[in-house]
Amino acid sequence: MKHTLMYLKVIVFVLLLLIALAGFLLGSLCVIVGLVSALVDQSARPLILVFVGLFCGFIGFVALDAIDYIDDKWSWKV
Repeated sequence: MKHTLMYLKVIVFVLLLLIALAGFLLGSLCVIVGLVSALVDQSARPLILVFVGLFCGFIGFVALDAIDYIDDKWSWKV
């Protein structure tokens, strides 16, 4: 039973890590694409991607904070 709980903890940890990485990568990509396309097109419409990127980055930050909280709260001893 100890190993089952350990595997479940690792799965939750890895899923949160993937969510954090995806949020940061998608957020960075949206901000860069939004700014570059707004400069190239000379219009303000692509700037909505900046807000989408900031939201995705916030989701990544919350997942990273959840990882830190879980790491402090759970015991990783087998």
